Amino acid sequence: MQPSELWEVASAEINACVMNAGELASLGPVCPGIVQRHLVSHGAKLGISGDGMPGVAGAGMTLIDRYVLTIFFRAMIALFLSLVGMIVVADVFINLDEFIEYGKVKGSVVGGLLEYYLPQLLAYLDWMSGVLPMLGAMFVIALLYRTNELTSILAAGVSKERVMRPILVAAALWMALAIVNREIWLPHLATRLSRTPQQLTSDAIEQIRPVKDHHHQILFNGKQMNIDQGELIEPRLILYGAGARLGEKILGRVAVFRPASPEHPQGFLIQGVELPVSIASLDSVWLEREPIVLTPKDTPWLKSDECFVATEIPLELMSATGGTTKHRSTWSLIEQLRQHPRYCDLRFRSAVHGRLARPALDAMLFLFGVPLILRRQDRNLFWVAGAGLILVLGYLAIQSGGPLLGSAGVGVVPWVAVWGPMVLLFPIAWIMTQEALWS
Repeated sequence: MQPSELWEVASAEINACVMNAGELASLGPVCPGIVQRHLVSHGAKLGISGDGMPGVAGAGMTLIDRYVLTIFFRAMIALFLSLVGMIVVADVFINLDEFIEYGKVKGSVVGGLLEYYLPQLLAYLDWMSGVLPMLGAMFVIALLYRTNELTSILAAGVSKERVMRPILVAAALWMALAIVNREIWLPHLATRLSRTPQQLTSDAIEQIRPVKDHHHQILFNGKQMNIDQGELIEPRLILYGAGARLGEKILGRVAVFRPASPEHPQGFLIQGVELPVSIASLDSVWLEREPIVLTPKDTPWLKSDECFVATEIPLELMSATGGTTKHRSTWSLIEQLRQHPRYCDLRFRSAVHGRLARPALDAMLFLFGVPLILRRQDRNLFWVAGAGLILVLGYLAIQSGGPLLGSAGVGVVPWVAVWGPMVLLFPIAWIMTQEALWS
């Protein structure tokens, strides 16, 4: 049979399924030449886009684009719900007593679960921002290979880059959304996210990290700090320099953070002063017209058992666990680093570099995952899961290891520890992806 006669026989069957792009693509492995000729000669009828992808005539997105994106987002949603479900179930069993106590106090255990875990969903989303698109893309490619759909599309003359284009665009938009979540939504919920299940029925209490005010020569410490109220519980202040005229220490019941006002600079109002004894009989301490410690003797707005201690240290730096700094915006961290550089240690500087490098790290993970599965053409989804797990472990190692190395004080500056691995690996990931897409 001549090719023209073969085309006449097959044309009727192809026309019968022009409304189903999946059926048209399924003819590719049987006779890709026929399908390709039909796509060229009957493009307007089928709704062929300019790059040879079956779709709706005149539309920017083809049927295959919609099909691939549907699988991609379904895979991401399934992965997210699975991972979050395991985390939440395990966490609920560990903290079940706290949620039961919340139910007794507030009247609803379910209310406690929603109050705690709904904001945590955004934190989980931030943690998985780079993992989800990479695993979703790997799953889509493996599934298309497994069902021979990708083979059919490639046989019709469509490049891998064109097939992957909607996934690349979707992944880029997803990472942009992750930045919005990290810089806007999470900072808005920072106080709620810093709480533990034990703190649902009380204020957010954290341990204090001792910090020395180098300008006023005062070491700030205490038993605990109340994030919600901006208080240091049982403050213990050690005085150096000019402040030592009042004694070695200032001990009190609570220290309340006060922003700068016309009456005083930024600092802490210490209530229930125990040391020095008879604080009301002592003179205030000044350093070149700048108050260090104000006492009731010459400060009318102070009570007899109170004193005011000035400091330039931001309250957030006194949190041992990071507290609200963990979910603060990158801009606020940079501003703190610019305004108070002497109080930003290696750990803080490494954290800032880690935040700045996070979008590039997420993109690098995605770029490593795509060529890994495009080149192998493996139909075993278990192999895909194993390869994805290895990539995720490497991603977490770089994400956590860089800041840890930069803050360890072993001679590696923070920016080198954080950016070094990505400077070396990102070009490799980019080249691998380009070769896999255009091979």
